[in-house]
Amino acid sequence: GFDYDIATGNDKIILQVLGNFQVPAHNRNDGAAVTSGDFYVSFNLDADEHSGTREAQNDVVVHSRPDSSTSPSRKMSNLHAELAQGNSFVFPSQTGVQDVTVFVNSIVTSGGGRGASVTIQCGPATPAPTPAPINPGDTLAPTPQPTDQCFGLVAIPAEECCTAEVFMDIGSLNLGGCLEAACCEYCEADSGECGTSNIDNCQPGNWDIYFKDCGNCPPRTQPPTCAPTTAAPTTTQPTTAQPTTGQPTTAQPTTGTPTTAQPTNPQPTTAQPTTAQPTTGHPTTGTPTTAQPTTAQPTTGQPTTGTPTTAQPTTAQPTTAAPVPTTADPCLGLVAIPADECCTAEEANGGTLNLGSCTAAACCTYCEADGGECGTSNIDNCQPGNWDIYFKDCGICPPRTPPPACTATPSPTQSPPPPPAGAIFSVTGNCASNAAGTCFYDSNPTGNYGNNERCTISVLQSATLSVQSFATETFFDRLTIGGTQYSGAGAGIDGTAVTTSTSISWSSDSSVLGAGFEICGQPDTCDAFQIADGRGDGAGIDAGVQTRHEVTCCADEPVGGWQQCISGSVWAERNGALFLDAKVALGFGDRTSTFLGAGSNTNGGAFKWEGSSVSGGQQGCVHNADFATATQVCNAIVVNSATNARARLCTSAELLAPNRCGRNIGCQHNSDDIWGSTRASNQSATCTV
Repeated sequence: GFDYDIATGNDKIILQVLGNFQVPAHNRNDGAAVTSGDFYVSFNLDADEHSGTREAQNDVVVHSRPDSSTSPSRKMSNLHAELAQGNSFVFPSQTGVQDVTVFVNSIVTSGGGRGASVTIQCGPATPAPTPAPINPGDTLAPTPQPTDQCFGLVAIPAEECCTAEVFMDIGSLNLGGCLEAACCEYCEADSGECGTSNIDNCQPGNWDIYFKDCGNCPPRTQPPTCAPTTAAPTTTQPTTAQPTTGQPTTAQPTTGTPTTAQPTNPQPTTAQPTTAQPTTGHPTTGTPTTAQPTTAQPTTGQPTTGTPTTAQPTTAQPTTAAPVPTTADPCLGLVAIPADECCTAEEANGGTLNLGSCTAAACCTYCEADGGECGTSNIDNCQPGNWDIYFKDCGICPPRTPPPACTATPSPTQSPPPPPAGAIFSVTGNCASNAAGTCFYDSNPTGNYGNNERCTISVLQSATLSVQSFATETFFDRLTIGGTQYSGAGAGIDGTAVTTSTSISWSSDSSVLGAGFEICGQPDTCDAFQIADGRGDGAGIDAGVQTRHEVTCCADEPVGGWQQCISGSVWAERNGALFLDAKVALGFGDRTSTFLGAGSNTNGGAFKWEGSSVSGGQQGCVHNADFATATQVCNAIVVNSATNARARLCTSAELLAPNRCGRNIGCQHNSDDIWGSTRASNQSATCTV
């Protein structure tokens, strides 16, 4: 959070930007944009009171106050951008007035002149020169890559497609992805990547081509002539017919000048002439290419004997060959195969369903296309392994015929071992994890990964990702996290938050290999919960898990001697025989004596678990427990021996009015705060309890 009231002070450590803007917020769970005239720019130095912050260390931050009408002024912010030295951010105007641009001139992170120099102006950013350090010994921060790798995508018009080829000097519209592209480059973004959709602005091949204009690019210029050429149609050349054996005869050729036939052996064959169809490749630049002509073979008559005869002239009837599929669309003709053909696909690939990618597969072969590749979805038609198997039928393939007996033996389905306690990840396929389940990596952690690998990583608890190493073939060998694809150096993965609903998968193609990846997770563990006044008055109060408070347990079924605090659903208690049983089960001494822990706490006393020898209705009472111990106490209380049902910590709603489950049930500490199981207000909804 930030103290927004300081924006009006003389030191100006926070700058306010006024205007009618609508800007997406990166840290809003609903993904909604913020429309406000209350935006701010500040610098977050990774030192002093800001040391160890989880985001925006040594960056200029663009943020907004969620609700400027409420207090206190220090609270969580809507985060819009983290800007390093040389980065810029544009506030898009909603009223037709000029946009407002923030440009970071320099950042000084050490010495006496620590701070950031920014320029805020109307219109696009005009970078200022990087100044020298302010004082001797000052250090300028390095200039990293832009935090937002997708900003400034502009769909180009169709007539600029050839410009993109010339600009990239590759002769093909199969450009690099926009995630990895530099500013002022052409790039390709598939549907859903960077918020794009299928626009198919460049044909053939249905390419979605964009120009990555980060606000400081020169105008795009179309060359005077940039038109792809089409290969010229082929023509059939005249040929000389060969006569039959016997008396020489004069044959009339099918085309061209008549010739005299030479004797041959009497093996008559008939060859049909064909007319080659012109092929049109993907538009390229440079010299036009012409398809090679084909030669029609003449017909041969039957052998004759005796008197020479004159062969009747014939005209060869051309036939049309099957069309040659264009290679511009690498996904041409994908047909999902039925499940009973999976074994056929295995035999065609040597006994494994781990086939090559459909984008690189030849026509009339089986291949694999993951969800989203070539417009496919997760069909899981071939088991085990949840493979998405297709037949690449380009319109020229013979019918697929499953063999009478499929001799390939499918891989047996093996149940993976259960993950260890506290594990964050579990993997299936061509990946592995460490023994603790806190890191995952490719199939070969000591060398290069293999071709055509596939694996799925399941997230078992909320965590933040940390990249230990990452080196894959850019664009083609990809780790996909929550729908976002990463390759190359894996920029953008570090610091990504994942939950149990986040999908993670890995796939490599059939060519270039890399060293692979290792990624670990830091659990998102709750570190604060709500406590409530024992009388049930007031509201829940946030408390860190290390603070110590009283313990009341709740049950979801009737328990003898326990107080019913919510009609027909919840019963509560703080002491008694069941608490004494739990005391022994957890190793806190016998039922009679009182266990006294070491140390003090915010309530002024040490942890104490009363035995049966005390008086005044305090037998089994638990005082001054931290959150983990309080949870342990309640979970050790068996409220139904037949079903082994256990008690639990009460929620804040159960402890507070009107339910007041912790009120007047003994232990003589009714005025003290009681632990609840409700997450504190400053905790994420997905943090692990």
